[in-house]
Amino acid sequence: MRRKVECFEDLFIWQKGVEFAKEIYLLTENGNLKNDFGLKDQMRRAAVSISTNIAEGFERRSRKEYLNFLNIAKGSTGEMRSLIVCRLSNRIHRRNETRNFARTGKIFERLDYEPY
Repeated sequence: MRRKVECFEDLFIWQKGVEFAKEIYLLTENGNLKNDFGLKDQMRRAAVSISTNIAEGFERRSRKEYLNFLNIAKGSTGEMRSLIVCRLSNRIHRRNETRNFARTGKIFERLDYEPY
């Protein structure tokens, strides 16, 4: 039986978004990426945007608005995947960094979210 969702913090997808942002913050603090300020900043903003848009949409008054914000959050996951690919295609990354980004990027891979 499902638990009733009363606030956005109850949403599994929001919780995963927060975890994802934490992982990105940790990954961008180390290695060569810590000095690539532009890419690091863009990755962090896109990662935070996922859970933030889910939360903002949940707080809206209509299902239509909520779905719109879920679509924006989904767009941010695409942005993150693209940034990760750009980073991994750069030859200065380390092997363990590659594994960490690949693992972190899979958080949203097969995740479907149900509004309400």
